[in-house]
This record gives sequence, structure tokens and C-alpha cells, in this order.
Amino acid sequence: LPNGDASGTVNLYGSNPSQTQLSNTGSNSRYSWTAETVEDPLRKLVWRRKDAGEMSFEEAKRYCENFVLDGVRDWRLPEIAELRELFIGVGTEQEVIQRVFPIPQGFYWTKSQFGSGIWYHNPWTGNGATIEILFKPNISYHTLCTRDSGITTAVPSGTVNLYNSEEDSIGSNSSGSKGRFRWTDFIVEDTVKNLTWQRQETEKKNFLGAQQYCAGLRLEGSNDWRLPLMSELRELNRQIKSGSEIYKEIFNQPMDNFFWSGALTDFGTRVWTLNLWNGRGGTRDPNQGDQLTTMCVRNMQPGQTTNNSERAIDLAAYERIQKASIEVVGCGFFHVGCLEEPLKFPSYQANFHLKGYRRVHLWGKDRPWTQTGLLVNKGDLVYFYGTGEVTTCPHSNCNQRGPQQLDQGTISYQIGNNQPQTLSRFTKIHFNGGGFQNSDLASTSGFLTLTIRDGDLSTSSYKNYEDNSGVYILDIFVIDPKQEEGFKRFKDSLFGANPEDSNVKAYLSR
Repeated sequence: LPNGDASGTVNLYGSNPSQTQLSNTGSNSRYSWTAETVEDPLRKLVWRRKDAGEMSFEEAKRYCENFVLDGVRDWRLPEIAELRELFIGVGTEQEVIQRVFPIPQGFYWTKSQFGSGIWYHNPWTGNGATIEILFKPNISYHTLCTRDSGITTAVPSGTVNLYNSEEDSIGSNSSGSKGRFRWTDFIVEDTVKNLTWQRQETEKKNFLGAQQYCAGLRLEGSNDWRLPLMSELRELNRQIKSGSEIYKEIFNQPMDNFFWSGALTDFGTRVWTLNLWNGRGGTRDPNQGDQLTTMCVRNMQPGQTTNNSERAIDLAAYERIQKASIEVVGCGFFHVGCLEEPLKFPSYQANFHLKGYRRVHLWGKDRPWTQTGLLVNKGDLVYFYGTGEVTTCPHSNCNQRGPQQLDQGTISYQIGNNQPQTLSRFTKIHFNGGGFQNSDLASTSGFLTLTIRDGDLSTSSYKNYEDNSGVYILDIFVIDPKQEEGFKRFKDSLFGANPEDSNVKAYLSR
């Protein structure tokens, strides 16, 4: 193989450095390559050495998944993090880079999603972005396939002993192990990602049913089950594709079905789903009642107490809530005076409790209903904190126009498609600051929507809202009422993280 000196300069060609024909083999401190592939032992990846040309995302994804080289079929599009690191360890000179990877410069597809967008990236410049392929299905970028090294196509079913040496078959054994996974009749532990999955198949459920099923699941002494993140389902999809028959048997689930995730998009109006067999994702309206496969998961925390009646939020769930709340509801191009930043979360503490949060600007002119994106389960306690005032014209002759403060009860809310409820009179927290609070126990499950009540909601015309003005700024929190002490600890830490936020100053009396 060509050798390089201590300075990192490498003869990437054969004996004649001036020749233009690439050598069939070579190596440097990061990569080794043949005429067809480049292997990265550090990241445990194998790359195709040449690109497959420009094509649409769906074409690129299908091309890599169907690509076969030397009998190996487990190719895929790279993750964004993998593509960003493609040239690390190659060198900085463009000529040297292209001797290892003789591919054209430009944007390349990844398989990574952010919301409903797909990441694409230029590894030469470091530039990249996401694109909504739903609206631009024919846009084309370069295609470079990769696969995990050390993994080949699945051997025929039945030729691999998935259990210990003394065990014979799936049906006759209650436990086993294979690489990163250990399992019993009921659970599968992923020792790399520190996750425990439910192994047994459950009947298909609608989204709210799936949420409630996982929240109420008691399995192997644990009670902190949840629907998985999309990133967790995608990682499982990678493992399944690496050995489909093996992993289908380990998980004992119908992997060719779509699975619910707990990931919301479009201000919480849709839910991400994934087919674990082919990796295809999509979104569903959770209120339509679609019946999909449910598989629950929980985090494996060192020393975690699973039967604690005061179950605190774990770091992953805390960060998930924080990420889901980055968009302020009701702030857009035509709205002036918005607090466009949500609350900054205080540093994570294990004794905090929170199930959901969203900042909402509820405008007097907004017609029913405003989606908050907050999913509420029956029995949850919903706290409404806020400031502001709205001017309405409650009568047809408009002779009683005037400011309607929060303590006048002008806000109605709805959970799912159930009967609208009116918030009872708000309590002033700090007279001079103008902060208010209210709370209510959810009597049903669904997504929370809000509206200003201007007349009878069942009969009033949308014209009622045209002559309204003003805005209520609300910070809404969803908690388990049994964990109120943990929420109080979280709330008491909010001011330190948001010392200049006028809204939080008012309702925390600071």
C-alpha cells in the first residue's frame, strides 16, 4: 500500500505520482480504499468511492437501498453527521480530497430529517440546509451511498442461533443476547443506546390510545414507558435492515407496519410515523383515528428507581419538551409586538417535573381555534400563566366595547374534538405586574386549542372578531397533578433562566 510520512503527506497513486489513473488500493491515517469503496475504521463505515449522479431524494434513497456490491446489499444514504465528517483526516487540499473520493463537488443527499425537511450538504464548503421534498419532489442532488462496516446481508432464517449456546429456538426460550441486544419474553434491551423496548406485539391503536397505553404500561417492574422518538425508531430501522430476519425475530413485532412515534410537527397537529422495515416515514393527523402499531420504549438509567411514586422527568424527555416548544404560537409576519422567544429552560435537575410547555399569543382578532400543539391526557393538570388584555365587542350594536382582562373569563379551550370549556376567572398573581394564573384538570385527551370567546361559539359569526384588538400572552404548562412538587421546583427556577422576560416577571411576581 502507498505510505505517507509523519507530516501526513501520502502518495495516493501507484509508483508514478504523476499518473492520472487512480490506484486500486491505498490508505492514509483515516481511510483505506479500493477501486470501488473507501473504508473508515474510525466511524465503522464503508463508502462508495464514486457518486451515483444527481437524482431526486426518493430516487437516491431507493438507489442506495437496492445497490449491491460484492454480494452486500446493506447500503443507504448517509446521516448528516456522517457526511459532515467525510473529509476529516483526508487533508485540506482539494486535489488530495478528490484522489480519495473522486466525486464531483456540490450538494449531496442525506437520510437525516429535521421536522418534515430532508438535510442536504456540501462536504467541500460545509454548507447545507433542509428541503421540504413534499413541495419539491423533483429537485436533484448528488448521491453517495454508505453502509455500516462489519455488517453484511442477513443469512437465511434459521441458520443463526440468536440465543445462548444451550438454547435452540425463539419459541422455546425466554431470554437471549446478540451483539448489542439482550432480551426476555417481554423486553429487548439495547445496550448501545441504553434503551429498553417492549418485545411483545400489541394490537394496533389510534395515537391517543397508543400514548395512554405506553403511559400506563407496567412491565418488568418499570412504569416509565413512552412512545419512541423518531431518531430512536430510525436507529432501530438501521439495525433491522442490517439483518432483517434476525431483528424481526428478536423484537417479535410486525416490522413491516407503520409505528407511532411521540414526535409532533406542524404546531402539534400531526404525528410522525415510521415503517421499520423499509424506513419510510410520514405524518398522520392524530385526531383521524388511524390504527397503527404501538411499541413502547423507556430509557435505561443507571440506578433508576422504576416504582417511584414521584417519578421525575429524565434528561431526554426534558430536552424533547424544550425542543418541541421553540416555536411561539401566534407570532407571524403580520403580528407586531410578539415575544418571539419562548421561555428558556433552566438547567436540568433530576427532581424537576414537566409534561409539556408552549408560549401562546392569543389575539383578539384570531378566529376560533388557535392550535397550541400541546397534547393533554385525561387527568393532566394544565396551568395557564399570562398577561395582557383583549378588547372585544360582545354585542351586535357594539355599545359595550371595552377591555376584557384575563379575570373576566374571555378564554375558552377545547381538548381534541370535545365540548369547549370556558376558563374560570383568573387569579391575579401580582397586582402591579398584571400577571394572572389559572389551572384546570383535563377531563379527556387530545390536543389543546384556545380561542377568545366573543359570543356563542356554536352560533357566533366570525365577523365578531374583526373589531377586536389586543393580545393575551400565555405560558401554558402540562403536568401530572401527582408531581406538583417537581413542577414547583421547575417553576421556581424559571426566573433565574429568564430574568428579562416581562411575562415571567409578572406571573412569578418578580
